[in-house]
Amino acid sequence: MQFDLLHIGTLVFLCHLLGAIAACHAILHTRTSQGAIAWAVSLVAMPYLTLIPYLFLGRSKFAGYVDARRFGNELLRTRAQPPEWDTQSSHERPAQALGAHLVRSLTRLSGMPFLPGNAVRTLVNGEATFSAILEAIENARSYVIVQFFIVRADALGELIKDTLIAKVAQGVRAYVLYDSIGSFDLPHRYVAAMRAGGVEMHPFATNQRFVNRFQLNFRNHRKIVVVDGECAFVGGHNIGVEYLGGKPPLSPWRDTHIEVRGPAVASIQFVFTEDWYWATQQLPPLEAPPRVPVAAIPAVPARAAAAVAASVPAAARMATLSAAAAPLADDAANDGAPLPVSHALAADAHQTARVAEASHATQATQATQAATEATHATLAAEASPPSPFAAVSAPAPVRSAAAHPNLSTDSGHAGNMHCLVVPSGPADKQETCSLFFVEAISAARERVWITTPYLVPDEAVFSALRLAALRGVDVRILIPSRRDHIVVFEASRLYAYDSVRAGVRVFRYRPGFLHQKVVLIDDEAAAVGSANLDNRSFRLNFEIMVLTVDRGFAAEVEAMLLRDFAESFEIDRSEYRDSPAWRRMAMHVARLFAPIL
Repeated sequence: MQFDLLHIGTLVFLCHLLGAIAACHAILHTRTSQGAIAWAVSLVAMPYLTLIPYLFLGRSKFAGYVDARRFGNELLRTRAQPPEWDTQSSHERPAQALGAHLVRSLTRLSGMPFLPGNAVRTLVNGEATFSAILEAIENARSYVIVQFFIVRADALGELIKDTLIAKVAQGVRAYVLYDSIGSFDLPHRYVAAMRAGGVEMHPFATNQRFVNRFQLNFRNHRKIVVVDGECAFVGGHNIGVEYLGGKPPLSPWRDTHIEVRGPAVASIQFVFTEDWYWATQQLPPLEAPPRVPVAAIPAVPARAAAAVAASVPAAARMATLSAAAAPLADDAANDGAPLPVSHALAADAHQTARVAEASHATQATQATQAATEATHATLAAEASPPSPFAAVSAPAPVRSAAAHPNLSTDSGHAGNMHCLVVPSGPADKQETCSLFFVEAISAARERVWITTPYLVPDEAVFSALRLAALRGVDVRILIPSRRDHIVVFEASRLYAYDSVRAGVRVFRYRPGFLHQKVVLIDDEAAAVGSANLDNRSFRLNFEIMVLTVDRGFAAEVEAMLLRDFAESFEIDRSEYRDSPAWRRMAMHVARLFAPIL
């Protein structure tokens, strides 16, 4: 059958007709007015390009999904609410630091209370993060829960898999939850091997009856690890070698996790329980062993044991992965050119062989160093109270009370931090994530520093940023200078320009891709988690943030961010004004899709 102009005209007419019908549907069912306008304009003007994406990204099943998810969460809270919420909640210190109104709104928004008696520390970049996670898993006695947006079957993914299977063989229960879209390329053999090894592993999907790989909305973007109900890890890392710097175009990868010990772990674990219940319709039996008091966590044995390479294979393999990724990151930082995959594999294999060859020659030295380190730590422990995180690498340096008179040593006690866990998602009655950022920005009196890989805020958050700048607050936003998603990057450039015009200071991180999600509020509090400053995190994804009210922790985060700012450059209006006309047009076109970015 040959097509003539009549047939082509008919197809064009039908395409525009379907686009108009879809635009009407978007106006009726899209959650926000900005989203409705963006969809309607694009569907009418460019139906050839937007009809298919609308079928996958549209909101037609939004209401039914939200109702089902919300009912499940409310039912779960009546059955599995952590007892810490009733027995250990305390709002006095957070109210003094941030204001009673903020504490009231955030606790109502999250549905969880502030809990005192926690110890929190930052884990900067992938090596520190996964070393700490692997050490915690290896010391597990009862259960391990693992949840990530992205799980890859690469070297790091294999290391996590082998470690979990080994712990299951020792009688530890392991539960793994991954997002079906974020982990779209996870091979079936990886999941099958996990299940064959006794690990309970399931995908998270918005439709419980099947995994719809073409439904891109409502993804679970959370990154959670909990061991025995005693320690938890939350932040921006996923399971993949790129988070260790193994992806040259974006290396070195800059990201941040936190380790939490104390009552707030129960809140983080409950967030996982909600997601697990939705995915499996079952409650995981998470009876923890007798809890070790936060202030009494041993400072020496775990680190001393980890120093003997032969007895901790996962730690040795983690060091191998990090060492193999380092040359790739250095090469990418030097010339910016991506290395061939064969080069990366060769470097990994070569480094693995070198580490294996050297391990036998250094075991005696490492054992001697471990014994010496244990002796010094024991002597130090006799002179001062043990730190809850002395068993692992030291946190970033913090400001001293002498250098900063406003830093209270009492409130900065490592085992008495107040934490609020803020889970958010499209099933919430309120737009939790967006309102969390609005409240955090509004609470700032002197400064609010935010790091995010994507700067595509909604109108409420952008207004809060502008108002804070008008109040004289030091508002800073740190974003990447390298792009991983072109549309989001171009939209972010335009929002960065608008922010600079409003008095917000915007910086671009030079060395590699910046992926951390951190908010610093004055000298009082800091939040770390999985939420980006974009509409997808605000309204479409399931996220988690942990807000810690403590001057010592805020000082630790400040020191970390100051190091990041030192490796960044501040942008001005010229970034937009000096761009060619086609680039400025691309920015404005990209911003049309802001409601789904």
